[in-house]
Amino acid sequence: MSASLSLGIDIGSVALKAVLVGHDTAAEVPEGFEGPVEYGGLHVWFGPYVRTLGKPREVAEELLALVRAKSGLSLTGVRLTGSAAGPVAESWKVIHENEFLALAGCGVLRTRGAHRAGDGR
Repeated sequence: MSASLSLGIDIGSVALKAVLVGHDTAAEVPEGFEGPVEYGGLHVWFGPYVRTLGKPREVAEELLALVRAKSGLSLTGVRLTGSAAGPVAESWKVIHENEFLALAGCGVLRTRGAHRAGDGR
């Protein structure tokens, strides 16, 4: 049985950061991802901070290949944010979006008063 997770990547001018998000706590994620941390009914694994050294597309593609190579892991979606994400999003044919919209899209942000960080709801 495969675990279904979404991949979020922030590709900045200097570094790349990634998270895997899903409902399955038993998901086997690639080496280098830490977690899961439960947040708002979702489980989040944090990927390593990776310097891009002027090659953000190549570093992002290496990360995607690493995640796809993990057997038993099914990607249900990919979201890209960050100042260097535009060209990567274009080549992958995915949406490059503002960080705020990406957080709202994965259910982390809620309407005012419905959730406050750290209050356990």
